[in-house]
Amino acid sequence: MKARSPQDDVDFQSIFESVPGNYLILLPDAPVYTIVAVSDAYAAATLTEREQILCKGLFEVFPDNPEDPDATGVSNLSASLEQVLLHRLPHRMAIQKYDIPTGDDKGFEERYWSPLNTPVFGPGGAIQYVIHQVEDVTEKVKTADALETQTEELKRTNARLEQFVRVSSHDLQEPLRKIRTFADLLHHRCGNSIDKTALEMSRKMMESAEKMSARLKDLLAYTYLQREVAFIPIDLQEVFEEAKEELSLLIEEKQARINVEPLPVTSGIKHQLHQLFFNLLYNA
Repeated sequence: MKARSPQDDVDFQSIFESVPGNYLILLPDAPVYTIVAVSDAYAAATLTEREQILCKGLFEVFPDNPEDPDATGVSNLSASLEQVLLHRLPHRMAIQKYDIPTGDDKGFEERYWSPLNTPVFGPGGAIQYVIHQVEDVTEKVKTADALETQTEELKRTNARLEQFVRVSSHDLQEPLRKIRTFADLLHHRCGNSIDKTALEMSRKMMESAEKMSARLKDLLAYTYLQREVAFIPIDLQEVFEEAKEELSLLIEEKQARINVEPLPVTSGIKHQLHQLFFNLLYNA
């Protein structure tokens, strides 16, 4: 009489049902894929009970959500199981949106899964079962989607902020340049006819305008440092004329003559080239 092996006393069914993972065991009877075993964790994760799904077809128990016209869960899972039967190898699927029936009036609950389908071979080498293992990654997917949404919104907010800074800087620089120009004219043209207090006030006005202009330039430069700025074609003649126009009063006061050869089109950043021409003319 053959002695009993310790293996004879192992209750493999109880062990399988208690494993801490979401598992189904399916028959390879495509396209039905009859459910013959289910772990407790799988039943809990899919809002089902073992007695309700055993001996039923996989897609009978878990059909596509009829409220979702773009649902592809059934077709994708069916294709994966066919790959397992055809190639006799495990097949890991990409993350799938596969809603599950709730068993009440609510219909279906949105879920995302990471599935792995693995063949189990019998004594003769034929596929006897397919183990369907899934990980519920719904929270991970929703968190990633929320993060992506917030990131895109942050990018849009930053873009709007950068645009506001650039426009505001440009709009404020123009009156500041005029203030500097008029203060400079007042200082040089009327310096001998006004008292020292007024002269000192004009000097402080020029200094304050210079400081504010520098702060605006720093702010504008900072916005460009935060992103890669692409060089674009710039008409240097046009930029030069704009800078000259801003200094027209100072040029007239000094009776300056400006001789410039026709300037070409080049690649660059317009506000930086504008500032370059302005500084060259102002300090000439």
